[in-house]
Amino acid sequence: MFDEMPEGEWGGAHWCLVDPRPMLLAHPYTFFVPSRREIAAIEPGEIVKLGFKDMLSRNKPSERMWVTYEGRDGDGWYGCLDTTPNGLEGLKAGAQIRFQPWHILSVWNCKVDDPASEDRYFARASVDKRILDGDAHVHRLERRRRLKLSLKRSRYKDSGWRFMAADTQGEARNMVEVAIGLVLNIDDGMLDLLDAPYGARIERKGTAYRLV
Repeated sequence: MFDEMPEGEWGGAHWCLVDPRPMLLAHPYTFFVPSRREIAAIEPGEIVKLGFKDMLSRNKPSERMWVTYEGRDGDGWYGCLDTTPNGLEGLKAGAQIRFQPWHILSVWNCKVDDPASEDRYFARASVDKRILDGDAHVHRLERRRRLKLSLKRSRYKDSGWRFMAADTQGEARNMVEVAIGLVLNIDDGMLDLLDAPYGARIERKGTAYRLV
């Protein structure tokens, strides 16, 4: 998952860059990185965010820090670290960082190049938590219009969708409100049907979903 930094001019630093590709593969609807087109448009002087991991402490959370991109050569891209690390041995603000374009987590002032997708996949849905825990499959969906949102502080809207297991009954106590993308990371077979209007119902028949 990580690229260890070389020795020599790096002073044998015990840190590495986080490779976000496994996370993107595992969570395609809730983990966003810049598109290839956005990365190709990056010019020297622009600021990008990279993830750094302490190799001496596998349990320590990675740090996301800003790097000013300076250029590229045959070994990849390079730039200057603009952030002061929080306890990463051998790494200081101002250090030259070598990285690959797929290490980039975000570009300054541009979280994703398609905000509409973020709004869609982070819209809230009511889900039987057994589905999220892997103890049940999605069996049916209903899209209900709510009179009052319970998530007043969320910037993301309520999609109205309820994801239910085969034995989910009524207002089950184990229903939780989460980003719809969390369910799609597990099963996206109903993705093309999620634009159905309020009042729509979807059922799973075998491995396929259909409106009923």
